[in-house]
Amino acid sequence: MPVELLVPIVIFGLGVVVAMSLGSMGIERITEK
Repeated sequence: MPVELLVPIVIFGLGVVVAMSLGSMGIERITEK
């Protein structure tokens, strides 16, 4: 697999993980209030 194709996939994966973690944190903060 060429690196040119692997880089965008890795960036997209990291973005999804960050979005999920931030989303779960936001939900926890909302439920606390």
